[in-house]
Amino acid sequence: MLEQFARGVSPYGSYWDQVLGYWKASLEWPHRVLFLKYDEMKSEPAVHVKRLAEFMGQPLSLEEERDGAVHALVELCSFEGLSNLEVKKTGKRQAGQSLVVPTVLKK
Repeated sequence: MLEQFARGVSPYGSYWDQVLGYWKASLEWPHRVLFLKYDEMKSEPAVHVKRLAEFMGQPLSLEEERDGAVHALVELCSFEGLSNLEVKKTGKRQAGQSLVVPTVLKK
């Protein structure tokens, strides 16, 4: 399977061609396509959380940054943070109930 993947043999075409296509699109339309790299997000999550928020038109204010919103977002989106959500533990949530958002993120 690994050899086929490396050769680009898959029902959806070459993975590498798809990645290259998205990278080129991000260069051509940087306001419409955000190209993120896992290793960069892993090494500097706070930088990329802010970058993603700006791309989505929801930049964090200086006050939110001072209050720890970036750190709270990184923690909430971590494997441990997502694993500890109540919906993950019980498999359900009440109708109309939103996910728990840290106080620092509520406006």
